[in-house]
Amino acid sequence: MDFASNSWTVSVGEEVLVDSKKLTTTGAALTFGDLGPSWIIRNPEAPGDNYMVFDEYRITAEIRDEMPETPPILEWAGSLINGRAKLRLGGNATTNYTVEASDDLTNWTSIETTKLEDTWKEVLIDTRGHTQRFYRARTVD
Repeated sequence: MDFASNSWTVSVGEEVLVDSKKLTTTGAALTFGDLGPSWIIRNPEAPGDNYMVFDEYRITAEIRDEMPETPPILEWAGSLINGRAKLRLGGNATTNYTVEASDDLTNWTSIETTKLEDTWKEVLIDTRGHTQRFYRARTVD
């Protein structure tokens, strides 16, 4: 588990089985509570003859010198009158982010480039003239 990067990885020896999956997608606190296997029987009427074996089971901790940059979070914050709406941009207060819009997920146009005053900022958008529109946030290169 890499709390700084909000990710987890599973490996057996040198073989990576699961790589860089998110610990949370809801903004929940990233703290270590406990860790243990879960056995979920998909069909209680026919549990099968499965078993689990743990050999040399270990958890390691690594300390990084640098914290990775915080990825942006972009949330819908509601519709306003006259075809306008609000998005909420979240991330690191010291990082520059840009919010972009696209009608086709191929061509992106910058709406606003900003540094957050805190960890969240509201971004006003104009939705008039668009039957569908997609939005994304990214760190500025």
